[in-house]
Amino acid sequence: MIASNKAAIFSLLAFLLGGVTAQNHFQAQQQELNRNRALWQSKGITSYHYDYEQMGPDPLNTVYPWTITVQPPNPPTAKDGNHNQILWTTHSPIDKFFQVIQGHINANTAKQIDVQYNPQLGYPQTIYVVLANGVVYDVDLTNVVPIHQVSPLTNRNPTPIQQVAQAEAQWKSKHIYNYAYVYNNHGSNPHNIVYPWDVTVRNGNQASGKDGNHNQIFYEPHPQTMEELFQRIRNAYSQHAKFIEVRYNKVYGFPEDIFIVYNDQTPDATYDAEITNFVIQ
Repeated sequence: MIASNKAAIFSLLAFLLGGVTAQNHFQAQQQELNRNRALWQSKGITSYHYDYEQMGPDPLNTVYPWTITVQPPNPPTAKDGNHNQILWTTHSPIDKFFQVIQGHINANTAKQIDVQYNPQLGYPQTIYVVLANGVVYDVDLTNVVPIHQVSPLTNRNPTPIQQVAQAEAQWKSKHIYNYAYVYNNHGSNPHNIVYPWDVTVRNGNQASGKDGNHNQIFYEPHPQTMEELFQRIRNAYSQHAKFIEVRYNKVYGFPEDIFIVYNDQTPDATYDAEITNFVIQ
């Protein structure tokens, strides 16, 4: 009798502890969802591209990843991995995936919910949900690239030096430390360097890249971080270069197009660089 009572008590405790553990898990998921959704919304990114991939069985043999384009007020559009337009289903903005996660948390019936969020922008990068009936929802969202939007400068009539400061402040406010971009130099090229470069930056200060022949770049000039590009622009102003023209990214503030004519007559007296295909990683 005593043994059976003990067994019943242990079973009850295990049941209660299991319920508490599950409840704590859902509470933690809710907190992460709230924090990252607020981070995403704070970025004010409404027009963008992203890659979508659904894992697991695919009876339709769909070619992934899809590239989704979100550009309100138009509905999202998509192309598959073969660059064919996808017309047989609707597509979701990133906000919809927050709603999907919220729905599973509210239902409180999923066996497992695991979400990894992008640390810079807050959007869900991977969503893995195991439902009570064993069905698995497993998707990846990657390569979010904003489409240029108008973002007025703080000062309506800034001087060139103020433009540099405002653009750099805008860039720093995004807290982006891991990213990639394509670098092209149209100016003087006395060393016959092969462009464009594929540049990758890690931790905000470690830039590496491959040249137009896909060879690792170990020579000067080395691949640059955005901070180094800003420094180059500031140096040009302090050196009173003959001509300076810079176009800054409307969303993130980094320099997209830099044209500098220096005062000397050296072979590299002109710097004409273009930054394209910026991707947060």
